Amino acid sequence: MNAMESFSARLGQALAAKGWTGSELANAVDVSAGAVSQWLNEKKQPRRDKVERIAESLGVDVSWLEYGTGAGPEIDLEALRVAYRTETGWGFRGVPDDKGVDLGSASAFVFDPDVETFTREVGQNVLDVVRGASALLNFRFIRLTGAALDRFLEALRWEELHGHLEAAADIDQKVGRSLRAGLNRLKDREELLLLRIEEIGTTGLAGGEDGLGSNFAALVRNTLDSQKASTAGGAFGLGKAVLWRASSLSTVLFNSDLAVPLGDQSLGRLIGRSELSWHEVDGKQHAGPGWFGRLEGERAVSEWGNQALANDLCLERPAGTTGTSTLIVGFHDPSSDQEPDPKALAEDIQRAVARHFWPALQRSSMVVAVEVAEGPSDADVVQRTVVDPARVEPEFMDLIAKHQADEVTESLEQEGDVVRRTATLKLTACKDGSHGEIEHQTVVLVRRASDEVKESNRIAFYRGPGMIVQHRDAGNIRVGARPFHAAVLCGEAASTDPAATAAEKFLRLAEPPAHHRWERTPDIAALYARGSKKALDLFFEEVTQVIRELVGPASQDLSDGPRGLKELLRITGGSDETTRPRITKGDGKVDDQGRWEVTATVTVKPEQNVTWSGRPVVLFTAETGGGTKVGWEQLEAVNNCEIDDGRLVISTGKRQARFRGVTDPATHPVPAGQAVIGLDFRGAERTEETGA
Repeated sequence: MNAMESFSARLGQALAAKGWTGSELANAVDVSAGAVSQWLNEKKQPRRDKVERIAESLGVDVSWLEYGTGAGPEIDLEALRVAYRTETGWGFRGVPDDKGVDLGSASAFVFDPDVETFTREVGQNVLDVVRGASALLNFRFIRLTGAALDRFLEALRWEELHGHLEAAADIDQKVGRSLRAGLNRLKDREELLLLRIEEIGTTGLAGGEDGLGSNFAALVRNTLDSQKASTAGGAFGLGKAVLWRASSLSTVLFNSDLAVPLGDQSLGRLIGRSELSWHEVDGKQHAGPGWFGRLEGERAVSEWGNQALANDLCLERPAGTTGTSTLIVGFHDPSSDQEPDPKALAEDIQRAVARHFWPALQRSSMVVAVEVAEGPSDADVVQRTVVDPARVEPEFMDLIAKHQADEVTESLEQEGDVVRRTATLKLTACKDGSHGEIEHQTVVLVRRASDEVKESNRIAFYRGPGMIVQHRDAGNIRVGARPFHAAVLCGEAASTDPAATAAEKFLRLAEPPAHHRWERTPDIAALYARGSKKALDLFFEEVTQVIRELVGPASQDLSDGPRGLKELLRITGGSDETTRPRITKGDGKVDDQGRWEVTATVTVKPEQNVTWSGRPVVLFTAETGGGTKVGWEQLEAVNNCEIDDGRLVISTGKRQARFRGVTDPATHPVPAGQAVIGLDFRGAERTEETGA
C-alpha cells in the first residue's frame, strides 16, 4: 500500500478499505460526524489520543495515519467483489409521459468526429479543473482478451447492458449503426479496446448525484450543463459528448477521487453512462440513456470506495492522488473506417496534444503521457511516451521561450529571431453595467522560420488556459513574405491586469461549441453591447497588419538560392486544355538593376503544319491571387520559337519552346526585390499552314 500525501487522504483510504462512512467512524471514536468531516476536509487534525483510537478502530498503525509509514489498511478484495456483485447494476431511463421518442443526442454530432477533436476536448477539460499549478494527464490504450476481457465484462454487468445495446443497435440511425459495428467487432474479434484517461492533480467529480450546481451531475447526468469557472475553456457543456462518440459501444465509465469530500466520502466515486437512443427490451420501453452504479430501486448512483470494482473495470487509481479516470469502452476513431490500431492512435494523440496544448505543456500546467498496454495491468504496458511539444512544434516552443526570457529583437533579420509587438482588442460594454468599453493589449510574437520548414506562415491564437483556440494559415499575408511562425497571446495569457481578465471572459464566450475560433456567438450578443463582431474583425485585421509589416522581404534575400526562386516565381497562367500552349516551367532572379530576369518553357500539343503564337506576360502578384501586369524591357527567343512584335511564335511540330525576358523597372508597381511574380501565356492563336 502506497503512502498517501496527507492525513486526510490516508484517513479516507482507511475508511474506504474498512467500508465505513464518516458517521460510523464518529460513533466508534466518540466524536461528532462534523468533526470527522473536518478531518477529511483538512480543516482540522485530531488530537494524538483520537488518532490512536482511530488507528485502532480502522486496523492501521498510528504512524501510517500520521506519516504514511508502517502498516496501512488491508483491503479484502474478495469481500468487496461480493459486495459490488450484489449492489451494482444498470438503470435505464423510462419513457416520458408524452411517449416522445428520442433517437439520439444531437450534442454528440456537434463536433468533427476525429481523434484531434477528441484530444482537444479532453485536454481542455483537464486544464479547467487543475487543482494546483500542474496536472498529469495519462492516456492508456488497453487491449483486453481472454480472461481479462471476461472479468471486465462481468464487472460491467454485460448481461444487462448487452440487451440494451442490441436493441438500440437495431434502430437504423447514426447511433444504431455505430453500435452495430462495435458489437460485431467485439463478437468477431473477441477483444475490446479501452482508452483510460487518467487525471492526477485535478479536483475530481464533486457535487451531488443530480440537479444543477454539481460538476458530477453536469458531466454524468445533465445535458448542456457546464459548471466551469467564467474563464474556463468550455462554456456549453457539449465537449463531453466526444467521450461517448469515441466509444463504439456508446459507454463511458468514471472513477474519481475528490479533492473536497462530499459529506464523508472522497475516494473511488465510480459510475458509468451508456448514451443510447430510444429502445425496447423485453417489452419495456426506455427513453435512451442508462447508468451503471449502485442500484437504488431502478436508479443507479455512485458506488464509492470499492477497490475491487475499480480494479476489475481497469479503473484503479494511484493512491494519494485526486482527479478523475475516464474509461472509453470500445474506443474507435469515428472518422475512420479502419480497424483501431492502438499504436497509431497513440501517435495521433501525441501529435494532437503537442499541436493544440504547447503553451500549457511549455509552462508545465499539464504533463501528458500516452501509453499502449496489451492487458489490464501496469506490467502489460508495451509503449510509453511523454509528450514533448518541441518535437512537433519546435518553432513555437522556441518563440515562447525567447519571449519569456526577453530575448527578442526589433526585426526579423536572421532565422530564429523573435519580434514582440502588441495588437488591441476593443471590448464593447457589458449590458449588465459591469464594465464599459475596454481596450486589451494582446501580445503578438513573430519568429522568422527556416526557408526549409514545411509548415510555416502559421498564426496560433490562445488565451489563459493554454489551449490553441485557432490556427490561421497566413501563406498569402503579403508578396515576398519571409517564412514565419506567430503566436497571439490574449486575455490572461497576455497579462494579469483587469483588462486582460475582462478579455478572458469575453473570448471564452466568443468561442462556439468546438472552441476553434472567436466569433460573435449568441452569448456575446446577449451580454455585450453591439459592435463585438466588428471589434473582433478589427482585432484580426490589426494582428495581420502587424505581422505583415514584420515579415516583409529584405531585397537582398529574395534571389538567394533555389528556395527563394521557387517561392518568388509562380506559374500563374496556362490553360487546362492540353492542346493549347501553357507555361510549365520557369526560373529567375532579381538583378543588380532591380529587374526580374526570367527564363521559361511553353508547352503545347505538337501538330504538323500548325503554329501557335501568344504573348508571354509577367505579373507582380497580389495577396488575393491577382496581379499587376508589367512590361518587358527585353524579350528573346531561346529555343524552338521566335519573337514577332512582342508575340512568341512556336515552331510547327514542336512540343516545347523556351524564351528569356527581362522586366522594365519603369513599369514595376513595387521594387522587384519586394515582389512575387507570376508568368502567364495570353492571347494564344492557332494558325494552320496550307500548301501552295
